[in-house]
Amino acid sequence: MSYSSQAELEKRIGAARLARLADLDGDGSADADVLTAALERADGVIDLHLRGRYTVPFETAPAAVKELASDLALYYLHQARRETMSARDRQAYEDAMAMLKGLAEGRGGLDVGGADEDVSEVGLPEITTPLSEHDPVFRDDEDGASNLDNY
Repeated sequence: MSYSSQAELEKRIGAARLARLADLDGDGSADADVLTAALERADGVIDLHLRGRYTVPFETAPAAVKELASDLALYYLHQARRETMSARDRQAYEDAMAMLKGLAEGRGGLDVGGADEDVSEVGLPEITTPLSEHDPVFRDDEDGASNLDNY
């Protein structure tokens, strides 16, 4: 199941505009195979970028992933028509790719219910100290004086 859908794309740009973008056979309606190809390509790009940090494909896609999939699919529909896109549409694609790259590099995160995830699984460093949890940082010396007395 795709992260976005025809209905989602229609909400964003309207049914008429979507039909124009995805109508490669000239019958006046969106071609299902063209839509499917754009949606699958968007899903593949998302999964490729996020597979190092998340289990993909997502069973239930977070809202941010759905939005990214829509932005990417619209970009791919423009490409299929070999049509120049507006600066706004181009910026939406560039922003989506930047967000995917940032997520892949660990800048930000998605709400996927992975709060219990082991940090070593997402590539974060483990922090260690030379002290054990039982070593006091401030203690009294054997003669009863505090180690802070000379400061």
